[in-house]
Amino acid sequence: AERNADAVASWRTIQAFTGLTLSAYSTMHLFNHWLAIHSQDVYDNALLALRELYQHPAAEMAGAATLALHIYAGKQLPSTAKSSAIAARFQRYTGYALSTTLAIHVVHARVLPAMEDAPADFAFIHSQLHRYPALGYAFFGTLMMAGTYHTYNGIWTSWQRLGAINLRSRTRFGLTTLACLVSLGALAGLSGHLYYIGRPLFRTPRQFAL
Repeated sequence: AERNADAVASWRTIQAFTGLTLSAYSTMHLFNHWLAIHSQDVYDNALLALRELYQHPAAEMAGAATLALHIYAGKQLPSTAKSSAIAARFQRYTGYALSTTLAIHVVHARVLPAMEDAPADFAFIHSQLHRYPALGYAFFGTLMMAGTYHTYNGIWTSWQRLGAINLRSRTRFGLTTLACLVSLGALAGLSGHLYYIGRPLFRTPRQFAL
């Protein structure tokens, strides 16, 4: 029993460290969209500079390994008490939504550009939001807010597990809400409200005409 408890504690620590690492990356990635409020050039230059960092092959492999370890560590943890079962379940389901968003993002920002030998295409979400505004904003907005809740709620949980911080529930709720608003800022950018986005590069005009 003692050995099992030590193993659980180890997996919780691993999940906390990997979660904080992934959270730092996603926060940096989302914050970049707000730079477009200043100007298109500031956003473009920041994006190119950040890509030199996180699109380096070593960085991408390290990120993929961190994500895989984070998910695996979560699978090794036992079920939580009934009193926190709903929160734990919601955290898990929002993690699935975040994984879905990440998979879509990787395909359109890394896989398709590599196949076509072209710059990353930011216009797919933009075109879908213009073709199907009600469904598009509901779908992508829900995915982004769910993923943001999982990320920022996970930050506080990780800090608590590591004994670094203990926040009140109201403070956690307020900060999570703020994080969701930041995520919506990214959605505003991808929908073309913060900077210009052209026609999709990797879709035929007949399929995805603006």
